[in-house]
Amino acid sequence: VGTIQNIDLEYNLSALGHFKNISGERHTVIASGVVLTQFPMDATASLAVYAEDFLSDVTVNNAGALDMTNAKFSNGTRYADQPGASDKFYVSYRWVEGGRVWGVEDEPATLNAPVSKAVRGAIVAGEVNVRLQRPLTTSNRDNDRGSFRVPLGTGTPFGQSVVAGQRISVDYRVKDWRWIAHDSALTNVPEEIQGQRIQGNLPRSTNLVVRPLDDTIAPYAFLLFSSPELASPLTPAAIQDERPRTAASVTTTMANVNRKTGQVTFETQNPSTSQPYQSPQVRVVYRSLDNWAQQLSVAANSYLLTYGTASTEPWRDSVLNASGTILYFKPSEAGKSVLLSYSYGGGTAATDTQIDGRIMTIDNDLISLPGSSFAVGGRVSRLELTDINGDRLTTPVTSIQKIQGVSIEARTAWLDGNRFSQASTIGYRGAPNQ
Repeated sequence: VGTIQNIDLEYNLSALGHFKNISGERHTVIASGVVLTQFPMDATASLAVYAEDFLSDVTVNNAGALDMTNAKFSNGTRYADQPGASDKFYVSYRWVEGGRVWGVEDEPATLNAPVSKAVRGAIVAGEVNVRLQRPLTTSNRDNDRGSFRVPLGTGTPFGQSVVAGQRISVDYRVKDWRWIAHDSALTNVPEEIQGQRIQGNLPRSTNLVVRPLDDTIAPYAFLLFSSPELASPLTPAAIQDERPRTAASVTTTMANVNRKTGQVTFETQNPSTSQPYQSPQVRVVYRSLDNWAQQLSVAANSYLLTYGTASTEPWRDSVLNASGTILYFKPSEAGKSVLLSYSYGGGTAATDTQIDGRIMTIDNDLISLPGSSFAVGGRVSRLELTDINGDRLTTPVTSIQKIQGVSIEARTAWLDGNRFSQASTIGYRGAPNQ
């Protein structure tokens, strides 16, 4: 990276200024109904929140038509009794091609069209796994703090309300990777008023990891309590540097911020009872003095084989080359790791070699694919499939049963003098939809 002349311009032109869409961020609803997204949200982009469930007793026929006649929610309620006009379905199924069984997981589907984006053979009829998403109405969206509320209730009818412990899925765009969200419980601080020690310790303090803080940009804070009515965002004006504590300030939910040490101290006393709130949690969203940025790059839960027809989630699409030895992915998936199960040819199904659960990494370098409509501009990332010994395949695959995304890359960048330095760490996650 060259010398930085205009920090914001250079940042926005780099990879850190892009790849900000988050799809399928999972959360478990808490008693207050407040949801904190992993990152602050872009106010100019949409926020989509879905209640999720898995339907049972759904079948598919050989033509790919779903039969929802006996479909049930996980609580046993019939889907036909609580349908949703805007429901999204994700179906996992199998089909037969070339005498072998192929498979796909979590393919987007609709009730009025066959599940056939990947298929060039007869679908295996029978019961299929179906994941359902139904849009939720949200309120109190706070982009700077990355928070909103979901409607609490009995959870019935499905999607009109949710209950504590229920899983939801969130799609949004990150505001800026340089805004750091710090979530923690509070630690005890000796109580003093105007320099005089008073009895007891209250949980009021947290220490930010990245410091010093940028002194030209006010941080945002959020106090999250156990009761719904006490989930309290703090406005920027309520955060002051090194504010002296007075008797009048004890009952306010304001904060002291030490920008050098990163210590933030909150007032957590209930003004109605003069007693401390129980077990408050805190979120502080801030920027550091050296433009510290933290970016996540997560592989899709699963990828879809396509044959000339793009899915409704095109970043998950992949295609197999004519020789059956290379998978092509969208440029955004370069460098990500996938878990594959596939077989390659011995001439008959009985003599095929099966590869189960092999983790492989998509090439970082993009290549041109002239004449292909698969990727805009004809550029793709690729993954060369390998044989049982790990060598490049010389015979085509005879089936692909699974393409799961498993990698999570955390990329960190910071301004080091007049240049950006960066480091990345790659980890792996468990099964999809977890």
